[in-house]
Amino acid sequence: MNQTRKDAYINILLVNDDGPTAVGLSVLAYAIRQVYKGARLVTITPTSSLGEQSMAVTCADLHTFDIKKTEEDCYTVDAKPADLIYLAGAYCKRFLSRGRFHVVFSGVNHGANVGMDVYHSGTVGMAMVAAVYLGTGAVAFSKHMNWPHPSDESALEQVAEIERYLCEILESLRPMPGQCLNVNFPICVPRGVKHCAVARCSRFRPFLEMSEKKPGQDIWELEQGYVTISRLR
Repeated sequence: MNQTRKDAYINILLVNDDGPTAVGLSVLAYAIRQVYKGARLVTITPTSSLGEQSMAVTCADLHTFDIKKTEEDCYTVDAKPADLIYLAGAYCKRFLSRGRFHVVFSGVNHGANVGMDVYHSGTVGMAMVAAVYLGTGAVAFSKHMNWPHPSDESALEQVAEIERYLCEILESLRPMPGQCLNVNFPICVPRGVKHCAVARCSRFRPFLEMSEKKPGQDIWELEQGYVTISRLR
C-alpha cells in the first residue's frame, strides 16, 4: 500500500498560538500536505497571537465558543491555545465528517522553545495536551529567531527557509499515539539533527538555572546549529 493510500485515512489537526496569519503556520501546513498526501488537514487557531499561555484556559463552557470558518477546513476561535485542543476533542464532529484526529502538529512558533521554557509555551502546551487528552501523536515546532517580531520581513524569510527541512523532519518522525515531541530549528542553516534531553535551565531566566548548559541537551545543541528533537514525558 503506498503512502498516499494510507494517509487518506488520517485526520490531522494543525494549531498555533500566533494566529491565523502567522507565516510559520502556512509553512507547516505546506510541509504537512507534501508529506501526508491525501490526509485530511484541519487548521484551528486563536483569532490573534496568544503566546506563552499553555497553562491558561478560558473559563467558559466549550459549546459557547464562537467558531468561525475562514475557508475550507480552516477555523479561528477567540480562545486560549489549550482551549483549541479541548474543542477539537470534545466536538470533533464540528470539524470532521468522520473519525477523530490522529495526529496534532503545533507551530511553527516564532522563537525557540527549549529548556524549562517549554513548560510555559503555548505552542508546546497544545501538543502536550493533545498527546494526553486526545491520545494522539503530537509534535510542536519552533524556530529560533534573531528578529523579535513575526511581521518583520527578515523574520518571515527565516521561517520560510526551513520548508525543506520541515518536510524531512515530518517524514522521519511519524509520532506514536500519546507521544509528544518538541522540535526546534536553529537560527542558521541546520548542521544536522540531534535527539536531545530537555535542559534543566531557562534561557530567559539565567538566575533560575539548575545546571550548566551541556552537550546532548536541547539548548546547547540548538546553539550549535542543530535541529533538536526532544521527547516530552
